[in-house]
Amino acid sequence: MYGAFRELLQFVSRPEDARRLGRQVVMVEIGQTGLECMGFITRDDFGELPEGVGSEDRLAVYIPMSYQTGGHTVTVPRSRVRAVDMGLDQAMRFALTAGMSWKSPGARQAGRSTGA
Repeated sequence: MYGAFRELLQFVSRPEDARRLGRQVVMVEIGQTGLECMGFITRDDFGELPEGVGSEDRLAVYIPMSYQTGGHTVTVPRSRVRAVDMGLDQAMRFALTAGMSWKSPGARQAGRSTGA
């Protein structure tokens, strides 16, 4: 359990490695409802896994749960996934706080001096 949790933290804390490995922030379409979930592509090749787990036309996407360290890993058709231009740390903050926390890249903290 500890090893799996450590790997998840490493996944989030090293965005340059995540992008290199093809992992990215995505929105996953849920049926024909118009609903989408934010997630992270964790695997796009299932070749080394047992037969029946994934296929060429699917991606593994980790969907974190708000206010918890858990989540769900789902395999979804590539056609149901839309890439989002957002860093892993920003997306995790957004997902874990139920969408209430957002810090745009380069934003200054309130009350900080600008040096001017």
